[in-house]
Amino acid sequence: VLICFGGADPGDLTGKFLDCLKNEKNIREIVVIIGSAYAQKSKLSLSVADCAHVKILSNLDAPRLVEIMGRIDLAIVPSSTIGLEAFASGMILVTGITAENQKNIYNGLIKEGIVVGINDFSRLTCQELSKHVKEMSQKFKNFTFNKRPDNRDCILEVFKSIG
Repeated sequence: VLICFGGADPGDLTGKFLDCLKNEKNIREIVVIIGSAYAQKSKLSLSVADCAHVKILSNLDAPRLVEIMGRIDLAIVPSSTIGLEAFASGMILVTGITAENQKNIYNGLIKEGIVVGINDFSRLTCQELSKHVKEMSQKFKNFTFNKRPDNRDCILEVFKSIG
C-alpha cells in the first residue's frame, strides 16, 4: 500500500491513515511518501518505529516514484497529480478530495473500475478505510494492469509532463 498526501498535508491524513493500516495483517508493505513541508515527520517516524514493514520516504524524484509505484498494488492518494500518477502506473486507488481544485480529477478517476471514491477524505474513518482496502485487495487479487517493465519509460515521461 502506498500512502501519499502531498508535500505539506496540513490535516495529517498521512498519519491518520498510516495509523489505521499499520497493524493490518494482510498488508505486507506500506510505503509512505511525504514532502519537505510535512510538519509531522518526527511524530510519524515514532509511530512506526517498531513496524519493519513501513517505509517513510520523502522528496522523491520522478524515476524513484515510478520505481516505487511499479511494485505497489494499491494507493491511498488524493485526486491530484499524485492520483493521476498512481492511476497511470496501474495502481488500484482509494482516492478522494482534500482541496476544492481536485473535484474534476476525482470525477474522472471514480469512473474507473479500479478506483474507490471516498469524496471528502477528512470524513473517512479507519473502519471504512480498512474495509475498502480489504475489498479491493480481494477483488483484484491477481491484478496486473500496466505492471510491465516496458511501460516504465512511458510512465516516467507522463510523470515529468504532469509535475
